[in-house]
Amino acid sequence: ADVARIAARTGQRTESAVAALEDTKRDEAAKLRAELREMEKTTSPPTPYRLDAGRPVPYRPRDLDWPVVAAALAAGGVR
Repeated sequence: ADVARIAARTGQRTESAVAALEDTKRDEAAKLRAELREMEKTTSPPTPYRLDAGRPVPYRPRDLDWPVVAAALAAGGVR
């Protein structure tokens, strides 16, 4: 469950972590899925920079993956 929460906060996929939990603890996995859905609703916008060796540097086009773009669109009030 903690791995899925960390993945969700960093914009990574959570499905494999939730699926592994579901194999052993189905009730907890259902609660976790609900929690992750709530987290998606309250995602914060991405930072205006990325970290490279601990230093902030501008995004490059190849750094703009779907979680970053989706968070930017959600935060910007795109209609």
